Order: sequence, then structure tokens, then C-alpha cells
Amino acid sequence: MVKVLRRRAAKIECVALQEARRRQKTCRVCGDHATGYNFNVITCESCKAFFRRNALRPKVAISILCFLLVLFEHYLTAGA
Repeated sequence: MVKVLRRRAAKIECVALQEARRRQKTCRVCGDHATGYNFNVITCESCKAFFRRNALRPKVAISILCFLLVLFEHYLTAGA
């Protein structure tokens, strides 16, 4: 009987510790309640979705020369 009570007490304590840890999680990006580790950082669901969408997006490389050519074209068309 004592062993059963000790096991129940240990189980209740374990559940209480898990709940306390869950409540203490804070998103490292925005400070909201975090749900877990995503991209090696503890985050909330909103930040998880944001980083998932943007991390998987293809990267677009723009060289400085290309950027200057676009600016120059805008300059020429604005003056005409």
C-alpha cells in the first residue's frame, strides 16, 4: 500500500514538474508562450510558421552591379 502511494505521489510530482516546465517556456523571438524547439531555438507557433515559410523560400542573389543598373534605369526614365 505504501509503495502504491509513493508511486502515485512520484507520478503526480512528475506531472507537476512537466506542467511547470511547460508554463516557463518563452519564445526567444517574440516573448510569447513557446511550444517547442524549432530551428534550434525555443519558439511559439507563430514564429515557427514565420521561420518555416522564410527558411524554405529560395534565396535570390542580387549583385551590386545589377542593383546599380536598376537604379540607373529608374533615374533615366524619371528624367525623360
